Amino acid sequence: MNYAMMHIPKCAGTSLLSIFRQWFPRDVGNTNWPAPKDFHKYFILSGHFPYTHNQSKWICFIRHPLIRLESFYDYVQLGKERNSWYRRVLGGLSLDEWMESPFSKNLMIKQFAGKSSSESFQESDYQLALDNAKTFWFIGQQERFTNDVRGLRNKFEEDGFQLNRPSIPRLLQTKSVRQINPSYAKYHQLELEFYEELLGIASK
Repeated sequence: MNYAMMHIPKCAGTSLLSIFRQWFPRDVGNTNWPAPKDFHKYFILSGHFPYTHNQSKWICFIRHPLIRLESFYDYVQLGKERNSWYRRVLGGLSLDEWMESPFSKNLMIKQFAGKSSSESFQESDYQLALDNAKTFWFIGQQERFTNDVRGLRNKFEEDGFQLNRPSIPRLLQTKSVRQINPSYAKYHQLELEFYEELLGIASK
């Protein structure tokens, strides 16, 4: 059995990848465009790919949608995002414009539903994403990263692995001093509801 880490942007996935490489140095792959064979080639495959039905044990870390979107906006504005599609979309937008933009909406839902960020969102994607999330082997929270890495380590140990306590990195962080504008919530009600559903799944 292998594992797939669905990396939602700005949810500590790069730090988690570093931890996986501490635990399994030669057996971790990272790609945003995996071929089906890649899920069998690596013990753990990580990347910004959407969920796909296969025999992997799926892992994901989540983050409050408004905070995640603000962090991602800052990351792109700093020129660190390599995906040209996002650079084009966010090019000259203000934060207010980005939060209101249709391109910022339901990104986490789409990833759980098996869609890329550039694909159109359908109402049926919500239930599909929720059903898929319930099959995940582990869902952690960026806001509880250190604690949930311990929980993830325990899960691996339940699968028979003896793992050292990892060095917890803080990679690709974006610093922001602004407060999240609560008015942004009206643009992202569906994803906020989905996030609350995920918290319930993650706590089990």
